[in-house]
Amino acid sequence: MPIKKPSVQKGPTDQELAQRIVAGEAALFAVLMKRYNQRLYRIARGLGIPDIECDDLLQQTYIQAYLKLPQFRGESAFATWLTRILINQGLMFLRKKRPAISEQGQLEGLGLDAAEHIASPSPTPERELLRRELRSVIEHAIEQLPKDHRIVYVMREIEDMSIADISRSLGISESNVKVRLHRSRRLLQARLRDYVGPDLYEFGNARCDAIVHHVLRAVSVTL
Repeated sequence: MPIKKPSVQKGPTDQELAQRIVAGEAALFAVLMKRYNQRLYRIARGLGIPDIECDDLLQQTYIQAYLKLPQFRGESAFATWLTRILINQGLMFLRKKRPAISEQGQLEGLGLDAAEHIASPSPTPERELLRRELRSVIEHAIEQLPKDHRIVYVMREIEDMSIADISRSLGISESNVKVRLHRSRRLLQARLRDYVGPDLYEFGNARCDAIVHHVLRAVSVTL
């Protein structure tokens, strides 16, 4: 059985934080960034953004989100709204790298479904080395998926986003999400079966803190 991370949110809700930030408590934007850095990083990798470019992409996403925050009305979840901004920023990045690729071409056909978490015994240096090597193999295998499958796999199986949220974020139907989830499961099943776990595309604390620092400094000119 896959092991899912509990979606427990501590402190104020996203919408409460957004309202307080718009009302003048700009420093609270750091809370939102730390809450979503890991998710956005994984989704960026799922889009096919190279690791070396992800920090800049996240910073641009957060700056755009901060500037547009007064427009956030809570009609969808804040996480969905923020994810959509990241995807738009990521697609612009990909178009610059590959000008012939359109947004519709990027988003059309996304999908996949589950894989399993491997329970780990008490850590030892040998096990930690094996775990890192295995994670690298899994991440590489995911990156070999067709781009329209890879992003949905990351959103569903690593970030545990709902079918509805994926559908809204990517602008495709829920039935298409489900079909592509199934196809992607089959693509990965033979190679990965029991190995996919929650540590893929891990975003370390140092990178998280650096992004928060740079974004707050960048948006300070608007305060």
